[in-house]
This record gives sequence, structure tokens and C-alpha cells, in this order.
Amino acid sequence: MSHLEPPIASPPPPGAQPPGPAPGPGPSGPTPSHIP
Repeated sequence: MSHLEPPIASPPPPGAQPPGPAPGPGPSGPTPSHIP
């Protein structure tokens, strides 16, 4: 592991996506939550 790369346990750099579910296809995806 290079010393230039931060450890995996370190928080993600600014601009990185926060921990959680990956971005889905959107409202048109196979998950119509707000769609009647």
C-alpha cells in the first residue's frame, strides 16, 4: 500500500459519494416508489 494513498478506514475525500445505496436508474427505474 502506497503512503500517498489514504487507508480504507479513512473518510472519503470531499466530493465523494456518502456511504449508502448506490444511485439507481432514477424514477424510471424498476422501483416505482412514488409512482401510483
